[in-house]
Amino acid sequence: MTPERWQRIKQIFQSASERSPKDRDVYLAAVTDGDAELRREVDRMLRHASGTGLLDRPAWQGLGVDRALAAGTCLGPYEIVEEAGEGGMGRVYKARDTRLGRTVALKVLSAEFSHRLRFEGRAISALNHPNVCALYDIGDQEGTAYLVMEYVEGESLASCLARGPLPCDAVLRYGAEIAGALAAAHAQGIVHRDLKPANIMLTASGAKVLDFGVAQMAQDGAPPSGSVAGTAAYMSPSQLNGNPADARSDIFALGLVLYEMVTGMRHSLQSPKPPALVPEGLASLIERCLQQDAARRVQHMEEVQRGLEHLRSESPQVARRRWVKPVGIAALLTVMAGAAGLMWNVARSGPPAQPSISAAKSKPPDDGPRGPLPDDGPRGPLTPTSLAAPPSAATSIAPIVPPVSLAPPSLVTLASYPGLERDPSFSPDGDEVAFSWHRGDRSGYGIYVRPVNGEEPPTNLTDEGAEDWGPAWSRDGRMIAFRRKARQSGIYWVPASGGPAHLVASIAHQGQETLPQMSWSRDGKWIAAPDRDSTGATQIYLFAVASGEKRAVTASTSGTNHAPAFSPDGKSLAYASCRGAVYPCDVWVIELGKDSVPKGQRRITDEGVYIRGIAWLPNGHSLVYAAGRTVSQDTSLWRVSVNPPGRPERIEMAGSQARHPAVSMTGLSLAYTKLNNWHLMMIRNFH
Repeated sequence: MTPERWQRIKQIFQSASERSPKDRDVYLAAVTDGDAELRREVDRMLRHASGTGLLDRPAWQGLGVDRALAAGTCLGPYEIVEEAGEGGMGRVYKARDTRLGRTVALKVLSAEFSHRLRFEGRAISALNHPNVCALYDIGDQEGTAYLVMEYVEGESLASCLARGPLPCDAVLRYGAEIAGALAAAHAQGIVHRDLKPANIMLTASGAKVLDFGVAQMAQDGAPPSGSVAGTAAYMSPSQLNGNPADARSDIFALGLVLYEMVTGMRHSLQSPKPPALVPEGLASLIERCLQQDAARRVQHMEEVQRGLEHLRSESPQVARRRWVKPVGIAALLTVMAGAAGLMWNVARSGPPAQPSISAAKSKPPDDGPRGPLPDDGPRGPLTPTSLAAPPSAATSIAPIVPPVSLAPPSLVTLASYPGLERDPSFSPDGDEVAFSWHRGDRSGYGIYVRPVNGEEPPTNLTDEGAEDWGPAWSRDGRMIAFRRKARQSGIYWVPASGGPAHLVASIAHQGQETLPQMSWSRDGKWIAAPDRDSTGATQIYLFAVASGEKRAVTASTSGTNHAPAFSPDGKSLAYASCRGAVYPCDVWVIELGKDSVPKGQRRITDEGVYIRGIAWLPNGHSLVYAAGRTVSQDTSLWRVSVNPPGRPERIEMAGSQARHPAVSMTGLSLAYTKLNNWHLMMIRNFH
């Protein structure tokens, strides 16, 4: 069974379980549409659920994430102390070995993955390395499969990077230890496939690589070839294209991790300059790890390990120094902009363009971001956890001053092809735009990408005839999410460089009243999108990119909630709340806490208008939205301050019949759909 098929079954089961028995058969007959095998699988899950009381619990508890174990529960000789998180394919608990009196990490595998108990145990037990989390035992108690592992005291690399980039000696030391652990795994024929900062612990004695839950072995007993595994933000290009992973996939992932350790932010395929300052040898090694073509990449993990160890021993004085990003030009621009009266508000936590690495032959200054030194020691107990998508190092990005343009704004045509274009979405660097294009034939809407500047023809990223629209570019620039209306209706993502589409979650078919707009969370873990609830009302949900988990963030109403947009700092989610199907609507903002959990919300506008798209400005203080006073009135673009609250102001240059606004992360470009001809327009030097 493919991951897409399993996601489809789970989604139908979840929706069916929320309906009454009377309505359930009608729903299943419609949604399975003659697919007898699909109907049998869902019916089997429903029969099992009705016999075990699963329908009386939230649906997700029966869909691959089993009921949590209470403190005091015993599995064999191991007593649960507390839940510590979720790792690859199961929950992780802090537990006590009652025989030896020691603390252990107990990983309880989800029911759908329990058949992999011996495989994962075999993968970890084959490794005897000081930088790999040790396996103590495996067991199965009344159908509950579990692994017993070393309980690691320390701090995850993801948590560490949230405070900023690491000093050079920490990068070289931890990098060499991680490479050594993976080299040992590769020597045993094991490919990790899910290396990321959340799977690396930093302890007093060094780095520890955790969670071989999706590892792949070259010997018999490996997972099915072609299966999708790992975390999308750290996958190699071949993994994103659905091809089997090999040792070079781990090398690519390590390159991404090293880049993050150096810069404090995720690598982007479109990483612009100015660069961070790094020693020449380290810059070269990271770039060799990140080659898109696997044949041009470093071929063996031992080579990466040796390179890092050599750099550490060769230049200890340079290694002990810290690096900073050049700020002279930005400071000069700030002064110039202030003098001209055109300076933007300083962004408190908006994401800057992500730098590429280039060599700095001079020694970097001895100040800058203060990451932890290797000998800082443990910062509290953590266990081998691996969330569905990693905490993003992007949360460590320092406040910046957005680029300032002294040129006057100008209106240009961004795309004017035969047919209809809509839903623009900028790449993180602002150099490319994704959009929906209906070419006027029977192919329907598809997702296309074209350069913002230049005349190159657009590149088609999705299958013709599938009705794909509403593209949303991920913050790291590697993926584009979109909504598919025909065939298997749902939320998908596709590599920005091209490749197969991956289903995130199935959603109900929605009419024209609901915009296809969706938005990525800053950490890349969630996609916010509208979907219908059990009452038929449209709500805003967060969909986990890795697992398809669905979480509502708006309350039930009889109207429509749509057009979600995450703020640049990821701490807020704007959306349109309508009391009717499409009108009257207002802009609301939800304040988000840890892991994007809603903490409260507030109304931003009180106009009762017809809203057709929302976008944040990169300073995080203001929004642009498309609205008309009534459904029949032409929509215009409006800007409104969120912090502090303000009155909407019309963006006169965009004129009327403007919808679906998108603002580049640099804040210098505003794109939108022009309804009189369904082409894409853009305001350059928008301010």
